[in-house]
This record gives sequence, C-alpha cells and structure tokens, in this order.
Amino acid sequence: MQNMLDLCDVFSADLDVRFNTIKSVAMRIGPRYEAVCADLTLSGGVIQYVQSLKYLGVCIKANRTFVCNFDHVKAKFYRTFNCIYAKSFNSELITIELLRSCCLPVLMYATEALVPRASDLNSLNNCINTAVAKIFRVSFGNSVDFIRQMTGLTSLRILVSERRSRFFSKLQQSSLFRTLMPLFYDRLF
Repeated sequence: MQNMLDLCDVFSADLDVRFNTIKSVAMRIGPRYEAVCADLTLSGGVIQYVQSLKYLGVCIKANRTFVCNFDHVKAKFYRTFNCIYAKSFNSELITIELLRSCCLPVLMYATEALVPRASDLNSLNNCINTAVAKIFRVSFGNSVDFIRQMTGLTSLRILVSERRSRFFSKLQQSSLFRTLMPLFYDRLF
C-alpha cells in the first residue's frame, strides 16, 4: 500500500498537485481488520486509520466482510418523510405518493450496487412500515401489511431486487461494459 501511495506522491509532484492527508483515511476490511498496521504516509502526512468512512454517500464499516451502515440513510428518510408529513394534504393517498416519489429514493440510494444484509433490508423496510403506520394512524402488523399491499408499496427486498435488475440491464447495454467485459471475463468467471 505504501508503494502505491509513493506513486501518488510522484504523480502529484509531476502535476503540481497536493493530496490532502487530513481528508484521506485508510480502513481495513477482511479477517485481520482489527490488526494494528504500520503508518501510511502521503504527501508528507500520516494517513489516519478509521473504523468507518463515507464514500459517495455510502457509509462503509471496517469488518471481516464488506458491510455498510445505513443509520444515516434511515435518519435522512425520516427527515424527508417528516417534512412531507408535516405538510400533509389531509389525503393519505397523496402522502403515500409523496413517500413513494421522495422518500423511497432516499432509502434505496445505492442499494442496487451494494449487497445489503437481510438485517439491513429488514431495518430499512421497517422505516416504510413506520411511515405507513403514521400516515394511516394504525398500529404495526397486519394493518400496515394490508395498506402496503393495497397502495402498491411492496417489500423493500422486492424493490431492491427490481432496482438491481434494472441497474444490471442498463450496465449490460452500455458500450463501455461490452468493451471491457471480454477483457475481464476470464478473471471473473
């Protein structure tokens, strides 16, 4: 890793740019993610090791396997939903449509490219259940399930699966993918 960072230093000197070591961090993922590592340096500064980081809006945690933290997504979903609910138009169906168009994209951000754990999907799905229960002023359970079925708010697991399918379909249609796939096919399969 240090050799790669040294190459970055050479690159930065050649192009007269400087890396910001305050914003640069390192994190380990794998069986030895808790092991203490030697310091890494970049542009004369030491890179800090962290237990979690946010990259392109996705929070990643140091762990044995690739794991994301969705707490910030749930908080953003509830903020968005509460703003909509506070301006409720005295129509449950309008509020459901606003939930579908404004809140679900927040909740499902990047899920097509990630592989959320079942517990994460259940937790995210519970956010929708909470919102539906609040909109219709019912308790959890069969009432919420029935309302979701009648309003077309299917399970988050199904929504993520559909979203992933569309993502890979579009990816396969891209010219860059068709160009690069033959180059990497042998390595992938």
